[in-house]
Amino acid sequence: MSAIEIVDLDVREPALVEAISFFEFLDSPQQMKWEYHEATQEESVSERARGFLDRLKRPGRRNHLLWALQGESVVGMVGLHRLEAYEGHCAEIGFGVAASHTRQGVGTRLLLVSIDKARSLDLKRLQADCFADNTAAIALLKRTGFVQEGVKRSAVLKEGRLRDVSLWGLLL
Repeated sequence: MSAIEIVDLDVREPALVEAISFFEFLDSPQQMKWEYHEATQEESVSERARGFLDRLKRPGRRNHLLWALQGESVVGMVGLHRLEAYEGHCAEIGFGVAASHTRQGVGTRLLLVSIDKARSLDLKRLQADCFADNTAAIALLKRTGFVQEGVKRSAVLKEGRLRDVSLWGLLL
């Protein structure tokens, strides 16, 4: 098995095969669907990957991605989404690790690199949320310095069940 490399997509342009792997990763059942995802369900994974690569080239992006790559496969990711409503000093993070790579330090490595990335972007605050019963995500957030700031009760209806969402923040 090859080593896992953390890749900053602001620094290195991914290959099409890696971008396709990213969308396959996002489509896996254990990953939450991002509410600001631009693609439609009618697009193929290849079309979504090509569109993504085109968007990466746009100047002035407010999103920054870090991938954990094993060979050409995305096995984890962190996205930093700079929030305009907060005058650009704050970013929301979304993160995930493939089921095959959990509990191996991939998430910790990704979050620590993303915190360094946020500091290099002169951000002052990161915020994240996760399901309140997601003990793995909560442990990861705590391990990397995040502090719980609250809970939104019954905030998400998933698979016919209302779920609480735990809110987390990190001052940089």
